[in-house]
Amino acid sequence: MSTAEIQDALNLYSMITFWDGRTEPGILISHYNIHRSGMEYYFVAHDNMQAYKNALDRFDRDTYRLLTETVDPRDVVSIHAVSLREFKSIMQQSAAKDRQQAN
Repeated sequence: MSTAEIQDALNLYSMITFWDGRTEPGILISHYNIHRSGMEYYFVAHDNMQAYKNALDRFDRDTYRLLTETVDPRDVVSIHAVSLREFKSIMQQSAAKDRQQAN
């Protein structure tokens, strides 16, 4: 995808399809890197979103970096914004997966 297309989807909860075939719920974020004089893009997976928010609130850069995945815009195939209904379904699936892993 182009960086302009990705810019339109930043910070929106979405289903993101990557070049390797995986499709994951989460958000894309960006940061300007002064040393490289350019934008960098990151993916925050659904399962890491609450911990990511907490790390941001605490200004905990180390945890923040552990919870994000660097993304090359060329590796993003598609972005599908998720409705509230779809979000609830994803939450239910995630809870079922967590329960299954706990057993």
